[in-house]
Amino acid sequence: MNSVMAAYQQKFINVADNDSGPLIEDPGQHALAKRMDELLEACENASSSRSLWSRFVKKQPPLIKGLYIHGPVGRGKSMMMNLLVSVAGTGVRRLHYAQWTSQLHALMTEARAQGLDPVKHVVQKFSEGTRLVCVDELEIRDITDAMLLSRVMQGLFEEGLILVSTSNTAPDDLYKDGLNRALFLPFVEAIKQHCDVVTLDYGEDYRRRHLTEAGVWQQRVSEQANSSYEALWRDWAKVHDVSEHDLSIQGRTLTVTQAGPALRCPARRLFQENRGSSDYTALAQGGKVLFLDELMPFSMPDQARRFVLAVDVFYELGLVLVVDALVPPADLFQDQQNLGFARTLSRLQEMQSEQWVAKLG
Repeated sequence: MNSVMAAYQQKFINVADNDSGPLIEDPGQHALAKRMDELLEACENASSSRSLWSRFVKKQPPLIKGLYIHGPVGRGKSMMMNLLVSVAGTGVRRLHYAQWTSQLHALMTEARAQGLDPVKHVVQKFSEGTRLVCVDELEIRDITDAMLLSRVMQGLFEEGLILVSTSNTAPDDLYKDGLNRALFLPFVEAIKQHCDVVTLDYGEDYRRRHLTEAGVWQQRVSEQANSSYEALWRDWAKVHDVSEHDLSIQGRTLTVTQAGPALRCPARRLFQENRGSSDYTALAQGGKVLFLDELMPFSMPDQARRFVLAVDVFYELGLVLVVDALVPPADLFQDQQNLGFARTLSRLQEMQSEQWVAKLG
């Protein structure tokens, strides 16, 4: 059987790119790797003995507990999940939380169109060929998702599905103060019954430290490619799957690159195209950090006006903005009257502070 511990230790041997500092092994991750190996061993033993168990014993086989891994941003939760998936073999499915709920909603719609029991249909279809499901960045904010998971997960657990999830939030705080939260509490109890809750909160968030040390406003020198900016992005790409997808916003699309809670987008797509507050809100709600490529001085008032609006939205929603810029903020637009640019410059200054970047923790 492949080992998470071996893959974890090999990861530090293989880190040759020290542009933004090496990964640092810590006891919390080390203990989690050991617990993940115990989970994989239990799955393998159960798989080999399942037929004998069902032949001689009529009751359900022993419960194999999954893992609910929570803690602040930057503690290596997604990295550890990815290592588990890399050695788990067949029967494992890894999904970001948004992908997971999207698939569950699609199966519910499919069931209703066919006149089937929605919950039973979701449980049957989703569990086909899946023994272990790994869900990254579980964070419930929507009443629809809360009700869906409360209804579906008990059935999936009864089918023997094992859940491994990462979250910034402890189980008891999920959907805290949410609408009709009492209806969601059975899901919380099911999580605690079927998963060992692991807190991963050890050591320093090296990504936040690098942002603080390097600065979030990365100004180019002689318009050359910004290696420091790229190094900050690699901090996120090291430990998260990197994917490209489209955000759909009121009939418009916006293509972004995502690495966990970090998004990346060309500045021209936000300010040269016809964009508004809904676009900037969708970005801010889609992640915790936005990397903004190639921000150039604005030649047109409309472009500067969109930038002012975007900064207002990002500021209000607490987004950490990392910018690849050709000029300092004060030189982005020469005619700054009547655009609220003074407020924008003040907010950008605050958003570059150590206190603002500390929001990631």
